[in-house]
Amino acid sequence: MEAQAAAIGNFFEPARAQFEALVTDLGSSRMAALTHSEVETLLDERGTELMRLLYQGYLDAQGSGEVGTAVRGIDGSVRTHQRVAGRNLTTVFGQVRLARLGLRCPRGDRLCIRWTARLNLPFELYSFGVRRHVAEQAAQVSFEATVADCAADDGSARPKATSGGPRCPRGAGLRALLRAQGVRGTDGGA
Repeated sequence: MEAQAAAIGNFFEPARAQFEALVTDLGSSRMAALTHSEVETLLDERGTELMRLLYQGYLDAQGSGEVGTAVRGIDGSVRTHQRVAGRNLTTVFGQVRLARLGLRCPRGDRLCIRWTARLNLPFELYSFGVRRHVAEQAAQVSFEATVADCAADDGSARPKATSGGPRCPRGAGLRALLRAQGVRGTDGGA
């Protein structure tokens, strides 16, 4: 039992190191010279990264998933060949990486991955939390304001109006996500 707890703890080591570094920095003389708003901004940025590292650790601790020796896909074909597949997921904390074990047919058809269903993961890039935030934002303001509000300089997207708020897709990705959720913009999108 202790060995299992130690192994799971290793997945969270990057988050633990981030937390310890943050606590050390907050107690430093350099931080004492910062203003309240500068410290708040620092905590917002590094705290979000800490949450992303915790989520990544959680996903890593889940493993690649047990798939058994064979599974019949929705198309009726039996999949017996194991393969690890990886993909990114953009969450409210930033991007995480998923590694999943799946089964495929000998002729190389699509993977059948039970792990995705067990964790209720979306098939697309954006997590349900990101989708919820975008929908809530779009319900409050115009389509264009939602797109503009999610723009960020760092290549991800972070709502400017909500300090510490979730990250959301930018530009064309955001437009596609909003249209898929039925949000109508003035640019003719449905």
